[in-house]
Amino acid sequence: MRTFALSALLIAGCTTSEDVKDWQGYGVGQPGFGLVHGGQVFYELIHAPNGDIAQINGWARTFSPDPEPAATVPIPKIPPMTCQDISTAVFPRPPAEGSNFVDLGAEITLTTGSQVLRAPQTANFVDNLQFGIPMGYQLQPFDPLTVVHEAVYEVAFNGSDKLTPNTMFFSPIFTINSPPIGKAPVQFTHGQGLDISWDPVNQVTTAYQKPDQTFPFVIILSMPSPTTGQTKWFCPMNDGQIHDSFTIPPEVVDALPPAGILVMGQQTHMQAAFESPDGVKRRFDLITIECNRSPFSFTP
Repeated sequence: MRTFALSALLIAGCTTSEDVKDWQGYGVGQPGFGLVHGGQVFYELIHAPNGDIAQINGWARTFSPDPEPAATVPIPKIPPMTCQDISTAVFPRPPAEGSNFVDLGAEITLTTGSQVLRAPQTANFVDNLQFGIPMGYQLQPFDPLTVVHEAVYEVAFNGSDKLTPNTMFFSPIFTINSPPIGKAPVQFTHGQGLDISWDPVNQVTTAYQKPDQTFPFVIILSMPSPTTGQTKWFCPMNDGQIHDSFTIPPEVVDALPPAGILVMGQQTHMQAAFESPDGVKRRFDLITIECNRSPFSFTP
């Protein structure tokens, strides 16, 4: 689901430190901004009616030849506080043309305090944006109680000394007030928007976003099919303002399939710079997400 590299939606700002806590800016000014998208580590906590899970996936890639950065953006730029159809007719989505996935060793590890999470090398999985990854790293699912909120995690793999910065931050606990996304199924009604409210946590207050700050988002999905692809709407809320509510517009509701999955959550995102084995610096996304996920249907 993702994301979310939910992640091509950029806000400005910068400092000069390489410590993730000191970097300012979501996008412009971060060390990986403006570079070809060369990989990610994605750490997610999911709340669902049938139980919670946590998962990690990661991968890195080179290109031959190198494309323009815009050609590798995981999702299109979407105006904040709006919803856009980013459906695909193909599932899983193919990676950008020319992608060559990189061997980062036996595993990617995320470490905070005495805790070490290990994502072993994995073949042929589908990442959070529904890309088919022929070779990467995945730990899925694992005990959600393992997730440490409000914690900095150090990222390590073979070659992570070329990753700047090499830390990511898992945000404070995120609570939705209504509807019961993550706790029970949700119903839409044709011709009506759906109102969502939550407790804002560590949200940005200006156009300058620190990596330990979050922005909320909504994703609406159909069940994927290898023959018909997947319906997918994405609604980001990264406009530099604090939000505690959002309404999925009636026209979006009316365009949805009869049933699917509604996801609402918040994410942190650091764009790092990674010097891949071919000696070229590329963008490397360090993303954490806490999300709530429920099946949806329509009122009779």
